[in-house]
Amino acid sequence: MQQCYLALDADEEPAVDVVQKLGADYFVVSTDYPHPDRAFPDAMKEFLTLPLDDAARRKILWDNCARLYDIPELAAPLTPAAPLAAAQ
Repeated sequence: MQQCYLALDADEEPAVDVVQKLGADYFVVSTDYPHPDRAFPDAMKEFLTLPLDDAARRKILWDNCARLYDIPELAAPLTPAAPLAAAQ
């Protein structure tokens, strides 16, 4: 599975099981915006409650999306001590 990315809907029951079996390297988070019958606007809250480790969360929320869209790495981490403006 290295030729595609899979959108992970946090409200789908098998989401965690699939990530654990396949690995988190090709999943990206999905909010299913703007469909009101889905997890939006609470999709991110639901995603953060999934029992995934921090490494999988980072891949699904940022690393995989950045790789997919060819976004370069930030010069500094996004933390309160080093805001985005400091990275530019």
